[in-house]
Amino acid sequence: MKFIPYEPNQSFLLPPSLKDWLPTEDMVYFIMDMVSNLDLTDIYASYDGSKGGKPPYNPTMMTSLIFYAYCIGI
Repeated sequence: MKFIPYEPNQSFLLPPSLKDWLPTEDMVYFIMDMVSNLDLTDIYASYDGSKGGKPPYNPTMMTSLIFYAYCIGI
């Protein structure tokens, strides 16, 4: 299955890296580490690509985003 690329360590045009925006003790790093240890196999398995259209967002990124939003009250 193809997903929209998710590379949290990739460089941006401005600033060069996401890590330049956030202090090392920011909660987002804890959440990313926590989600990377979750078993998301069932979520990944639900995508078969047979319906066509634009590739979905990566489930790991979306799970991290949901947890972060809950943690900050959004």
